[in-house]
Amino acid sequence: MMRYADHQVLVARYEELRLGVQQTSDRTHRMQAEAVEMRSRALEMRYEAVTHPGQRRDSRGSR
Repeated sequence: MMRYADHQVLVARYEELRLGVQQTSDRTHRMQAEAVEMRSRALEMRYEAVTHPGQRRDSRGSR
C-alpha cells in the first residue's frame, strides 16, 4: 500500500510536469503565431513590390 507522503510527492510531480507541458505548448503556439505573422508580412511586402515597382520600402522607412 502506498504511503500518503509518497502519494503527495507523486501528485506534486505530476502537477509540475503538467504545468511544464502547458507552458511548452503555449510557447509553441506563440512561436507558430509569430511565424505566420512574419510570412504574412513577407507576402505583403512582395505584393507591394509587384504592384508598385520602383517604390521599394524597407523597415527603415522610404528610400
